[in-house]
Amino acid sequence: MEEYTLLYKGLFLIHPPLAFAAYAGFMVAFISSVFYFVKRQNRYDTLSYIAIKTSFVTLFVAVLLGMQFSKLTWGAYWNWDPKQTVTFVTLLIYFAYLSLHSVLDGKSRELGSSAISIIGFISVVFTYVSAKFYMTLHPEGVGSIIFPVNGYLFGLFMFMFPMLNLLYIKHIYHKTRGNTK
Repeated sequence: MEEYTLLYKGLFLIHPPLAFAAYAGFMVAFISSVFYFVKRQNRYDTLSYIAIKTSFVTLFVAVLLGMQFSKLTWGAYWNWDPKQTVTFVTLLIYFAYLSLHSVLDGKSRELGSSAISIIGFISVVFTYVSAKFYMTLHPEGVGSIIFPVNGYLFGLFMFMFPMLNLLYIKHIYHKTRGNTK
C-alpha cells in the first residue's frame, strides 16, 4: 500500500504540470500562428513549429503518465473518458500539424501549419475545460474534491509547475536561437 501511495502522489506531482506546460506551449504556437497570418514572417512559423514539436512530446508523456494514474485510480489504462478522448483528438490534430509541416514546403506549409495550429489550440481549450462540462472520471483540477491538495503536497506541486514551465520556456528559447544546449 505504501508503494501505491508513493507512486500515486508522484504521478500527481508530474502529470498535471506536464499537461499545463504542454498547454502553455500550444498557446505560444497559437499566438505565433496568428502573428504569422498577420505579418507573413517565417520566424513565426519556426517558433510555432518548435513550440508544437516540444509540446506534442510533453503532452504525450503527460498522457502516458495519466494512463498510469488512470490504472491506479479507475482500474484501466484507458477508459475513453471525455477528457481522455478530447486529449487524444488534440494529439491527433498536432500529429497532423507535424506531418504536414514535414511534407510541404514554402508558403503552403506555413499557411497550412498555421491554420492547423489555430484549430489545435481550440482543441486544447476544449480539452482543458472538458472536465467541467462533461460527466467525466477526470478531476477538474488541482484542489478538487476528488484530489484534494494540501500541506507539503500542495507546496511540491506549486514548486513543480513553475519549474517545469521555466525549463520548457528555456528549451523553446534556445531552440529558436539555434542553440542546442
